[in-house]
Amino acid sequence: SSRVLWTLAVTQLENCFVLESSVVNPHEKSLVLRSKNMSFANLFSVEETCTYTIDPENPGWTKYKQEAAITVSVPGLGSTAEGWSISNFQKNAKKGLDTMEQLCDKIKRGNFSPLSL
Repeated sequence: SSRVLWTLAVTQLENCFVLESSVVNPHEKSLVLRSKNMSFANLFSVEETCTYTIDPENPGWTKYKQEAAITVSVPGLGSTAEGWSISNFQKNAKKGLDTMEQLCDKIKRGNFSPLSL
């Protein structure tokens, strides 16, 4: 367990492999993004779901919901993996929302091209 913690501290996990899926439902006007870590999956699993729907109280707004589940397979690594995951979610949540807002702005302006992302 201490070797695992040392490895995580040294590498700081700058590059990780993640499996992602996106589901667009035009009838419900929703977008669901799911991701799961592939790197270090034998030590811990992080599954994240981001959902974009129309706000029921204001149809001109988008409701955003982010959920994450963390499962740790190594005894004693729970709080460390959880702390690392929460820290990364906080750092990356703003980036994800900013990217989605930029994409929506491009679509609104009519100059969206998948190659321009």
